[in-house]
Amino acid sequence: MRRRWSVSFKKGVAIIHCDAERVFKFDQAGVVMEFNPNEKQMTLKQGGAVYEFTKEL
Repeated sequence: MRRRWSVSFKKGVAIIHCDAERVFKFDQAGVVMEFNPNEKQMTLKQGGAVYEFTKEL
């Protein structure tokens, strides 16, 4: 089941889709966010680039 959220910003609204349990897409910007809570990581993909983020605490 594909879920959809609206996120409001000062300049408009972004529609973010949940394509899998931990995968979110923002189609207008070509952004894919994949969350791995077990590893405390998030991967952001946009325009062929891949960025890895790790929560440090």
